[in-house]
Amino acid sequence: MDIRFVLPAGDERITRLVRFLYGRQFRVVRVCGAILLVAVAALVVTMAFAGVTATDVVVLVGAIVIAVAALGYPAWAERHIRRTQPWAAQSWRYRLGDDGVEITGAPATQYFAWDGIQRAHETPDDVYLLVGRYLAVQLPKHLLGAADLVELRAFLAGRGLSVGSR
Repeated sequence: MDIRFVLPAGDERITRLVRFLYGRQFRVVRVCGAILLVAVAALVVTMAFAGVTATDVVVLVGAIVIAVAALGYPAWAERHIRRTQPWAAQSWRYRLGDDGVEITGAPATQYFAWDGIQRAHETPDDVYLLVGRYLAVQLPKHLLGAADLVELRAFLAGRGLSVGSR
């Protein structure tokens, strides 16, 4: 197998990668924020009937701040990674061979042997090769030709890394 392509710089790929790696955690944080907002609404109703004390106001304001922070955290995390990570604005050259995946860019060259790839997942836009729980090689499908994608799937299946969907 010898698949080569250039991954241009772009924010949308970083957004997709962050959402893929941290999507479950982001959902939990959003659900907790929504539950907290419901609790705030219940507290407001209770305060309306029972009277308001200074402690009630402090608890209410604190809960609102925490809920808004929880609901806004995923969007903030994506923007933060794009702003602070120099690799996010780089163009990268990929080479997928029989020995592994080599990724070369201006700041560094990375190499992942196939033995180090733990899982593979396919989404509508990308194929992800997971090296760890929060480390993945992102392969955008639009940069892989149809023949290359078929070859990659067959290669991964041959190595016991059949591509699953998430």
